[in-house]
Amino acid sequence: MTAAYTDGPLVSVIVPFYNVAKTLPDTVRSVLAQTYANWELVLLDDGSTDSSLELARRISDPRVRVLSDGLNRGLIHRLNQMVDVARGEYIARLDGDDLMHPERLQRQLDYLRAHPDCDLVCSAAISLSDDLRACGFRDTAPLDVSAANLLRTGAIIHPTVMAKTAWFRANRYRDGYDRAEDRELWLRAAPHSVLGKITEPLLFYREVGFFFLQKFLKSYATERRIIREYGPGRLGLAQTGYLYVRSLLKSVAIRAIAALGQGERLVAQRFDGNDAMASYQAIIESVRQVRIPGIDADAGGAS
Repeated sequence: MTAAYTDGPLVSVIVPFYNVAKTLPDTVRSVLAQTYANWELVLLDDGSTDSSLELARRISDPRVRVLSDGLNRGLIHRLNQMVDVARGEYIARLDGDDLMHPERLQRQLDYLRAHPDCDLVCSAAISLSDDLRACGFRDTAPLDVSAANLLRTGAIIHPTVMAKTAWFRANRYRDGYDRAEDRELWLRAAPHSVLGKITEPLLFYREVGFFFLQKFLKSYATERRIIREYGPGRLGLAQTGYLYVRSLLKSVAIRAIAALGQGERLVAQRFDGNDAMASYQAIIESVRQVRIPGIDADAGGAS
């Protein structure tokens, strides 16, 4: 370990948030529930207009830092800001509406230590409904960071990522890629990085019941910008043209699906559900029993 990190937390869990008062407590519980304890949780408000910031400031745990400047600067700006202020040797991404598996930090740290040449490790996830119901496995295939797969799918679920802080500082998020800033980063960094994956789910990813047409359309528009920028040099004009037209057709199809009221069916196609969900549901319920000092009246000290 380098001298810069010897006196602080080994892992910085970074959570940029905007208007997540309903979901933030369970997100925080999932960090408090970790089997690995040498972490800091950095909560950075992006100008919330609900009670999110007030709620975050009530948390009474020395490992939790809450930052706010009162402005709405957008996710990309906030992610780079959090990379700059992180004190840990590693950074774990997390969103303010998702939950971590209790073993996530330990498992990902073990992986990075066992593979010292690896810069970043991601994982599979469990799709989660708005009422915290485990719905199915998401992205359990081995990692494929070929240009074709990154351009086609993005390959990595963003909030599952843990990476070396030095790597994040050398590979910053770029403005202008809203809704696909992660895909642009993976494409830019993959040729000179070592990326790994744990194919077991270590994140509960809230997405079922969250179909918003305009977000899909914006994601596809940014996807096409990325295809135009990276496709010709990585794949050639023919494959680039195919992926670009495919993205255009997805935008047309999503409008039709939304008009028919079938948006949630589209979301459901992203995951595979089976009987194993009962065990993951039990983990979710266990996490939700964790008390947050300063928020839960009968909470004791830090978990």
